[in-house]
Amino acid sequence: MAKPFHAGKAAMDAVVAAQLAAAGFGAATGLFEPGGGLDTALVQDRSARFAPIDLDGWHILDNSFKPYAACHLTHPAVDAAHALAPGASEIAAIKAVQAEIGALANQITGGKSGMPSTSLEAKFDLKYCVALGLHGHALSAADFREPWQPDPAVGATAQKVAVVVSPEMGFAAARLAIDLTDGRRGQAHVLVAKGHPGNPMSWDDMWQKFEALVSPRLGPRSGVLFSLVREFGRGGVLGEMRAILAQLQKGEPRWQDVPTSG
Repeated sequence: MAKPFHAGKAAMDAVVAAQLAAAGFGAATGLFEPGGGLDTALVQDRSARFAPIDLDGWHILDNSFKPYAACHLTHPAVDAAHALAPGASEIAAIKAVQAEIGALANQITGGKSGMPSTSLEAKFDLKYCVALGLHGHALSAADFREPWQPDPAVGATAQKVAVVVSPEMGFAAARLAIDLTDGRRGQAHVLVAKGHPGNPMSWDDMWQKFEALVSPRLGPRSGVLFSLVREFGRGGVLGEMRAILAQLQKGEPRWQDVPTSG
């Protein structure tokens, strides 16, 4: 729940840093080096030392980006569930599901019941998230909204999911197998989850997440704002984005609350 705060704090720090630089403030350049300040602040008893950090290149490009609203550790299994989703006509024919995941994913998300009582619990319940994927859900913000009203059919599928810890599965990997009542079996092995380096998100993936988060406030204008984000860097784009966002800052009602004619 603190993640939106993290993003806002990082943006605020960037603005403050730029303002300080514009005002002539200087900063130390070796804070990330061994003994440079960061390590001695974090490990004050000097019981451990950081290895030298290679700062060549843009390391931010090695970060992952979450395509789904659920816990990051569920994403490989969700990708596999999407690949195996049998369709509405066959979803009831699922007899059993086996999810092979890593030890960390199991510790945080694998030991849950598959019947979360809140939307926050649902985001950290691998069985429930796999069931959402098998039912064709995007696992966007819309799938975890309050008031919490989970689909009983998704809950029933979640009860068929068994979790197995596999040393073969790293942070971004999972293997899923589904058995159908007619004897058929489907398997999917995700080596690198979507959004990680090596399997980047597409603009369609980005839009799906953006639309679920922004449309409740902006409605049809969400597409306009997303198009402007894609063109960021073009002259005039920032002003157009500010014009849209300024309406929200002025307390403009959400688009669903605006009465329509007819």
